[in-house]
Amino acid sequence: MTSAFFTLPNMITISRIFLAPIIVVLLISPFGVNTLVTAAVFLFAAATDWLDGRLARRYNQVTTLGTLLDPVADKLLVMAALVALASMQKVPALVVVALVGRDLVVSGIRQMAAARGTVIAAGNLGKYKTALEMAAIVLLMVSIEHQFVDPALVVGIRPSLLMLLGALILAIVSGASYLSVLLKIARAPELSD
Repeated sequence: MTSAFFTLPNMITISRIFLAPIIVVLLISPFGVNTLVTAAVFLFAAATDWLDGRLARRYNQVTTLGTLLDPVADKLLVMAALVALASMQKVPALVVVALVGRDLVVSGIRQMAAARGTVIAAGNLGKYKTALEMAAIVLLMVSIEHQFVDPALVVGIRPSLLMLLGALILAIVSGASYLSVLLKIARAPELSD
């Protein structure tokens, strides 16, 4: 890993961080911003997640900063959109609290590991969880004005909610792998100040 800060992949990751509050403003704006526009901005931000990683690997620009910031940018983007959608009563708040809580715990474990010199990259299950969350968010955004996109199924559950429940299951399973990291950190001697 290199230590460069101003790499193109890092700048793309940072742009995703700045897009998160813009998406919230577009979602909850009293001026009636078209939800298709909001979903398009969200999709663009989500696509940068794929792009920054691809560029970093292709041009050998994988950095410690990028490895740490990429999951943070994903979490900010997803959390911001889910909290805004929950405030609009488009998604159950309990599901959002569980997803956000898991991500905060995982971020805390990552920070503790980083303080001890270990960088933990996002695992595949976490990436699948994020992909499910992002797909559900797009469906939810579009369905605000176009309900046929996310219809209630036979049991009355919308596809977006099924995706979020799948993401929650992956969140729990992938989060369990961080417990072993937390136990290793807890057993290790304290860092000297």
